[in-house]
Amino acid sequence: MRSSTKTAMIMLGLVSVLAGSSIALLHSSRSASVDCTGVALEQEVGCFSSLVIQAYEDEGLEAASDVMLAGSTGIGIAPDRFAARCHDIAHALGKAIDIGLEANLESRGPSICRSGFFHGVHFQRFARYETPADLVAAAPYVCVGSELQVRVGRGGVGNGCRHALGHELHLRGLGHVEGAQTCEVPPIATHNPESAVSDCLYGLYMELFLGYEATASYTNPLPVCLDPSISVLAALACAGEAGLSLFRMAERSTPSAAFDVCEEFSRSLDTTIGRSCAGGLGRSASAFLENDRSRTIEFCSASEELYESCLVDAAAAMMEAEQDYSWATICAGLSIEEYCRTKMQDITSLVETRR
Repeated sequence: MRSSTKTAMIMLGLVSVLAGSSIALLHSSRSASVDCTGVALEQEVGCFSSLVIQAYEDEGLEAASDVMLAGSTGIGIAPDRFAARCHDIAHALGKAIDIGLEANLESRGPSICRSGFFHGVHFQRFARYETPADLVAAAPYVCVGSELQVRVGRGGVGNGCRHALGHELHLRGLGHVEGAQTCEVPPIATHNPESAVSDCLYGLYMELFLGYEATASYTNPLPVCLDPSISVLAALACAGEAGLSLFRMAERSTPSAAFDVCEEFSRSLDTTIGRSCAGGLGRSASAFLENDRSRTIEFCSASEELYESCLVDAAAAMMEAEQDYSWATICAGLSIEEYCRTKMQDITSLVETRR
């Protein structure tokens, strides 16, 4: 068993500056060059987002969508760096568009990282609430009818507005405990009400950890996610987002460092919390490793205890990104086979709604 002292030392070393490549952006009839070489981790999302938002401001939503697709496929843009932050970049685009003027967002929006884009669009619903207290009071009903404005797909897709609400609660200055309690107030939701609470919680903790990264002030997630003031459901969401962030902040050459923290979750509270953390590691690894099957399996193999949870979530992420259903074969023989098959079926349904 690894000691808590070792875990604390590991956490102090979990910050790395990831240098991207020079980015040449080619789009329609114009060509622009943006140099993101040596950009620090906390500046990475902003650097890539500026390319996409500038394309929107110059040439419209279709242009911005084309830039995102170019980034993900490596046409002029380093794919490993862009793909790893695609969801966050899509958030920025969704927040930047003028929903008073734009229409037919489902057909005209980006073909990749669509959930992130629609999450960003939903942020604009919250502008009418001037104070954090106003938004908290409105939280149970603020997303009613949201699927009529932006519909991500047919059932089983998740509640994008509620996820955006979680982000907004943190951005408005609510602490994570108060934010979690707000997310868990029984919502009045007309789109996927069964996922409304968890979607909000994941948005809250995603924003929390992105904030740590943005200020290069990463902190040990153990006391945050194991705070006795939050529910087990909130702890699961917190650990899942901590896993994503752990991978981004850790040296990729030493994946055991990040798994040490996930294993500490398992020992401190419950194995399901540790599995959620490892799942986050897997999702982040799949993006940073460019959906490379062998490299992702190798990464997850760093932890014998949490290998399966890491692998299943990585595979689900790659199935969605690549629309490659062959990943479903990994479920056979796993100790969490039933969970794996359910996850793969959900992702298959999700992809089909977006074709």
